Formats: sequence, C-alpha cells, structure tokens
Amino acid sequence: VIELTQCLAQTSFAQTEIFGYRDTLHIVHRGLGMRKVKVLRTGSIFGEDFILDSRHLVDSTSAMAMTYIEVLLLDRESMFATMLHFPPECRRIRRAAGRVAGFR
Repeated sequence: VIELTQCLAQTSFAQTEIFGYRDTLHIVHRGLGMRKVKVLRTGSIFGEDFILDSRHLVDSTSAMAMTYIEVLLLDRESMFATMLHFPPECRRIRRAAGRVAGFR
C-alpha cells in the first residue's frame, strides 16, 4: 500500500471545470463533483476500470467539479509497475479485472 500511495498525484479543479483522465483511477480527496448522475464527494472514486486491458470496455465519461475539488490520481502504468513487486496482489487485480469486464 505504501508503494502505491507514493505513486499518487494530487491535482485540483475549479468549480464547473471538466476533468477525468483516461487510464487513471480518480479519488476525491476534498470537494464535490458530479459524474453521470452521481455526486462525487470525499472518498468517492471513479476510473476503477483502468485495470482493464480492453480499451472498448473502459468508461471514459468525464466529471465536473461542483465546488473546488482536490483529486488524487493513480495512473495505470504506475500501478502495474508497482504491482510487479507484489505477485499475489497482482493476481488479485487481474481477477478483479475479469469481474469488471464481465459486468460490461
């Protein structure tokens, strides 16, 4: 877990700003946002499908900041590079990717 937290990047967006990066897990640290019809608040995540190998299964819907919002970002490359050092966790992520793909 410590290694992954060191890979997190923090960014912020002003009210009404559109955000959302491809192949990136987004974690709302502070503020409010909206994605599709769901309100994003502290602790909300989106982009968890960044673990999928198939690009056409990834939901690339952007979000909008409703207030000033701070977001932590974990990109796919950093996550998988870190997971190479932790084979059991890497297998769990691959199984999770199969479950996510099954729901798409």
